[in-house]
Amino acid sequence: MLFAAARRAFHASAVSNVKVAVLGAAGGIGQPLSLLLKDIDAITHLSLVDRAPDVIGVAADVGHVNTKAKVGYILLIFLKALLGVLSLGHATKISQRTHILL
Repeated sequence: MLFAAARRAFHASAVSNVKVAVLGAAGGIGQPLSLLLKDIDAITHLSLVDRAPDVIGVAADVGHVNTKAKVGYILLIFLKALLGVLSLGHATKISQRTHILL
């Protein structure tokens, strides 16, 4: 049974609809990671999340890569702690995988 599950995991059509959120996407590691994730065919939506306004530009740059994945961004503004928690909860709720970069 374990071998059957492993065989499905490596099959080309095993995963076809993956949503990924990158938290800290405007940083020095988040930008290249976002570009690398955009190139993966299984990913259909890439959410870039950061508290820096630079995430808007990063999302625009990553969005220019010609793949099927859609790119969105969430700008966390910590003026109110509740807003940040709600935005962070929304980002992790809409994604299947979350990468946290601090």
